[in-house]
Amino acid sequence: MKLPSQVFAYTALCVVLQLAWLPALAQRSGVATGVGLDVCERVLTSMQDAHVQSHYTQWMVGYLSGYNLFGNQKQLEEIPDEAAMDVYLQQYCHEHPFDKVIWASMALITDLGGYRPPYMKK
Repeated sequence: MKLPSQVFAYTALCVVLQLAWLPALAQRSGVATGVGLDVCERVLTSMQDAHVQSHYTQWMVGYLSGYNLFGNQKQLEEIPDEAAMDVYLQQYCHEHPFDKVIWASMALITDLGGYRPPYMKK
């Protein structure tokens, strides 16, 4: 059984750690990295390799999960499985060969009922 002083110390530590995150959250810039910055034209040429293909769809899964976990916009009710996301990405990239994977991810969020940022091309 924890003593009241231990409970207080634990609670105080949790509060301090949470407060330490506030400046970082307030300064979110929306920066992303990884294969999400690859251009669709490159995606289509590298999709022949199933291993590489998985990198793109896994990046999208992570992006959509992050949107749901940390976004303050309308949440997605479900995230498509990897196969459905792969089909979506290929179709998007055929239609928009000079866009990036991140734009395809944002378009998927919109198509699933999420939020489209005003700076994103239509």
